[in-house]
Amino acid sequence: VGATSSAKTVALTNSGTSTLNIGGISITGANATDFAKASTTCGPSLAAGITCAISVTFTPTVAGPLSSALSIEDSASTSPQTVALSGTGQDFSIGAQMMSTTISAGGTASYDIFISPQGGFSGDVSLTCSGAPSKSTCSASPASVTLNGRNGSAVTVKVTTTAASEIVPLVFSQWKLPPMMMFWICLFVLLGLGMLGRFIPIRTRIRPALLASLAAVFLAITFWTACGGGSPLLSISPGTPPGTYTLTVTGASGSLSHSTTVSLIVR
Repeated sequence: VGATSSAKTVALTNSGTSTLNIGGISITGANATDFAKASTTCGPSLAAGITCAISVTFTPTVAGPLSSALSIEDSASTSPQTVALSGTGQDFSIGAQMMSTTISAGGTASYDIFISPQGGFSGDVSLTCSGAPSKSTCSASPASVTLNGRNGSAVTVKVTTTAASEIVPLVFSQWKLPPMMMFWICLFVLLGLGMLGRFIPIRTRIRPALLASLAAVFLAITFWTACGGGSPLLSISPGTPPGTYTLTVTGASGSLSHSTTVSLIVR
């Protein structure tokens, strides 16, 4: 369907003893638009005993058997002469058995997709899936099927989503602790250092300077993190967002392409 066949040739011979005048050559019949006169060597007249050629091509627009006729109008008593034309359009169809599936984020949805030949279609059909929500994947298994002109094939399309509350590392400046929280954390750390300092064998005159240096460092960390320079270790991922999504499953073979849609509901 949609492809043009190689040309078939019709020979027109003037078997009489006088010149044959040709009034016109046309395609007629129920499916005339699916056939076309590609070329001809026949002019407005044909001398006695001479043969000319008419080439016809077939470009089906639908699947199944199609018929028409080549009609030649001339000065012969049997005019118009006709030649029967027939061809079969080959195509395939694609459809889903289950049109909608509801899952929770983190679950997997499956759809049964069927590809069927029409008009004896034979060939490979590749499958793709689009329209899946963020943080999910959509794939067909198998990714390609081969039709033999008689039997259809089944394909399973799966959509795998991501559960919420997934712990992932953060990069710098994605999130910051409130300043007061950092202040109390630093204060408790400094108090702990002060208690620890009582047991460190350092001369008394050095200990105040050491604690003051540590205090300055932790205060600097406090303000740096509070202003967005800090980097906490963990965060929570929302997973695949809830909603209703339309997935498009497409089958393609050469210039042929057909699609079907299914619905995915994520809670």
